[in-house]
Amino acid sequence: MGSLNDCDKEPVQFVDSIQTFGSMIIVGEDGRIEQAAFSSELPKPASFALGKQFSAVFSSIDKALTSLIKSRSEPTVPILVKSDAFKKWTVCSGHKSGSKLVYEIEAASTEFSEQTIPTLKFQQERNHTIEEYLAYVCENLRVITHFDRVMVYRFSSDWHGQVIAESLSQNCSHSFYNHHFPASDIPEPARELFLRNWIRVIPDVDAVPIRLEKIDNSVQVDLTKSSLRAASPIHIEYLQMMGVKASMTISIVCDGKLWGLIACHHLSPKLLSAEHRSILSLTAKLISARVSTVNVTAVIRATHKLKSFLDEVAVHARDLNTSLLEISRDNKVALQRLVPCESFAYMSRGVDFVAGGNCPSPHSLEKIRQFLDSRNSDSFVTPSIVSDMPELRELSSTAAGIVAARIADAWFVWMRPEMSQTFTWAGNPEFKNLYINPSRNGLSPRASFDSWRSETSGRAKEWAQSEIDTIEKLKEHLATIVNHGKWLVEQKSSRFRRQLRASIKEQSADLQKELGDNFAI
Repeated sequence: MGSLNDCDKEPVQFVDSIQTFGSMIIVGEDGRIEQAAFSSELPKPASFALGKQFSAVFSSIDKALTSLIKSRSEPTVPILVKSDAFKKWTVCSGHKSGSKLVYEIEAASTEFSEQTIPTLKFQQERNHTIEEYLAYVCENLRVITHFDRVMVYRFSSDWHGQVIAESLSQNCSHSFYNHHFPASDIPEPARELFLRNWIRVIPDVDAVPIRLEKIDNSVQVDLTKSSLRAASPIHIEYLQMMGVKASMTISIVCDGKLWGLIACHHLSPKLLSAEHRSILSLTAKLISARVSTVNVTAVIRATHKLKSFLDEVAVHARDLNTSLLEISRDNKVALQRLVPCESFAYMSRGVDFVAGGNCPSPHSLEKIRQFLDSRNSDSFVTPSIVSDMPELRELSSTAAGIVAARIADAWFVWMRPEMSQTFTWAGNPEFKNLYINPSRNGLSPRASFDSWRSETSGRAKEWAQSEIDTIEKLKEHLATIVNHGKWLVEQKSSRFRRQLRASIKEQSADLQKELGDNFAI
């Protein structure tokens, strides 16, 4: 019987079966077919091909695809090929997996659709918030794909998710808008696969997967990039519990990180053709680029603030003895305004404290400093310090969430108070996604997705990535300024006195160039 941690360890990319909407052929370095699984669309069993040369049995597919696969790191665009082995038109794609070549074959679609990317009208030119833009995306995708539910699921820093946009058909009465889902619903192995694949489809959750037949000594192949890879039984049961019969998931990836997902659900089996999925993969990249652009706007604003602060520092750096303590004292209001927060503190060993805004007491600040010093890191970010340090619960009213950066031997800390919130969850979050099910001698997902409301405390508003990046940039620039100042003191020459201000101005000029580069995006 599995444990509740199994889902976080499940090797979902190593499976021995495929979904039923296509066929898979895995070829070894010597060109022999080592594994195969054929759908009912194909008239012959997979066993007839095992051990044979792929180029001999599937010569037309070999000519169309093999050279492409060997020269590409990602799956090929689907190609229409008339298979000589099956005497019918098929849509084929392929990719490399280690030393193996993986071919995926689907029956050619008889459908023709005029829906193309221009029809999606993603309004790249308009100044929308992320929520407004993604609400528009949901409506467009539902019209184009005809799924019953299309919703955008945004990840939080702790990987729990929130539905921030949704579009429903008349067939779908249950809304998940503004509902939260625990991180365990999409465990780390699944998130890694979504990061590496733009589109994932499960056309029929009730279909029985087709097992891969193998020659002797054939090893499991990593099917991370496969469209046909069978889904985790736990995920299939999860969808069944939701009443979903088919699903399509589109990844939103920003700056190389999984930002969120577009989940498309249908109440009956539904398969989009390989050609349409290929178009939607490009669409996923366009959506991700637009979300990234909105995020870049926030970064530009934050960089403007940092540049203004460094300009102020340059004005106040009058002599060689300017220190971090003096910079903090002279600019504590500007420092506090660098990111949205209630308070700012500069803390070093001893009695050197600078506090701005609604700060905790010096005694409490010392507790924070000791906690930060105990960590083997120069940076720390949390929306809930209680989660990391329960004994600091008393600070929730002023410093529930902090972002901190160590420069030299001092800490620069920005703080936010707790923000009491009511979360609407899809099911009771106290019940983890998985529970031990004796009837099936294994794990099952939770059975209920009914709305469940909970009150939270001890947690501040999440720190945005642009805010965290601003603090990291500040840390780099101030460290450069401090190191330059130390070198100037060692020179003991008056002609170097002006160089401290020049160094700070240089940092500001670098930021100005960065602003220019960002505006050129």
